[in-house]
Amino acid sequence: MNSSQSAEEPAAPPAQSIYLPVYKYMAWGTTGECMKYLLRRAEENRDAVTRTREDRDAMWAELLRRVKGRFQTVRQA
Repeated sequence: MNSSQSAEEPAAPPAQSIYLPVYKYMAWGTTGECMKYLLRRAEENRDAVTRTREDRDAMWAELLRRVKGRFQTVRQA
């Protein structure tokens, strides 16, 4: 709440118009079974992180290539 609002005014509009379903995901079983499953999932996620880094690096390289090309075009003109 900022200084221009009274105590009766809500700080933000209610989120009644937006409905997003929420799902809870949990491993179920013995501790050993859950740990094996969670370790398997962590290994799978590591590959996703690697792909994300590769994509980020590729986009950054493309951005630099375009910016450098733009400045070279301006110098020649």
